[in-house]
Amino acid sequence: MIRFILVIVLVWLVLLPPFFTDGACTAEFDQVSSLLANNKQSLASPELAEAFWRARNVPLQTISSAQCRRSRPRFVDDCGPGELLYVTVPIQNQVCRFYRDSEIRVQLQYDDANRLRQLQADMKPFKYLALPWFGIKFYWAK
Repeated sequence: MIRFILVIVLVWLVLLPPFFTDGACTAEFDQVSSLLANNKQSLASPELAEAFWRARNVPLQTISSAQCRRSRPRFVDDCGPGELLYVTVPIQNQVCRFYRDSEIRVQLQYDDANRLRQLQADMKPFKYLALPWFGIKFYWAK
């Protein structure tokens, strides 16, 4: 009986942390989104964007249009006419990192004249447990 209770307590301890992030995971995503919005000039060309991300010690991968057409990465829907920068911004909050996502993925697609054509930032969405008969939602790693 004591083992059963210990197992139940252990399961609850493992499941509880993501309910108490108080929006920290979404705040990290919003912080990266704000960084992108406030630094459009620093992301205007592949060279400037590479310098911008390297100055922040953020891992990035440059994919040329020829490389993309030869072997399209699984995270790319369509290969554009210019370079694609794939940036992975690590999540700092350990609860968010474990229960939601370990990184925010940013794709910067440039045209053949090296002008920013498309910018996309993604993170796994948070989930929630809805109790409709009580009108309550418990957010998981929000």
